[in-house]
Amino acid sequence: MKNVETGKNDEMLRQDFQLSHNRDPYFRTMEFHAHDFLELYYFLDGSVTYYIEDQVYDLCPGDLLIIPAGKMHRPVIANEHAAYERMVLWITPQYLQGIDSPAGDLQKNLQKVGEHGYCVPFRGDETVFVTALLKKLLYMQKNDTDPKFCAGAVELYLWTIFRSYGVI
Repeated sequence: MKNVETGKNDEMLRQDFQLSHNRDPYFRTMEFHAHDFLELYYFLDGSVTYYIEDQVYDLCPGDLLIIPAGKMHRPVIANEHAAYERMVLWITPQYLQGIDSPAGDLQKNLQKVGEHGYCVPFRGDETVFVTALLKKLLYMQKNDTDPKFCAGAVELYLWTIFRSYGVI
């Protein structure tokens, strides 16, 4: 199903994860919506206030939002004519379970999200690392890289988020 506002697909096309890097020269505010998968939203540029349930975030470049499945959320664009750039990783619950440890460590850490908000501010070297990792994962996704390597990159991204979020 295409999003009426953006003309882009709002549903996952893959069964595991899907990463997109979007830079829109014009973008309108979206209505509240939710997904049945995890969304990791990495903000790169623009002027955006993001709402997740009753939490409000005025985003700065390098901010990452962890949006669990089922959480209502929406971006509000302050300047609809300014460029809006972000990298968004969607992960299905089945894929997350498949790459998780037998003890379910990834899922346990994700359950802690929200206790201190949904925003992880990456700055300095962390920003460089996260951006490079996501670009590499995007390359791997486009080139149908071995799923084990992709799983390793997704898992590394999640552990980097958990470390910065303070749950490990």
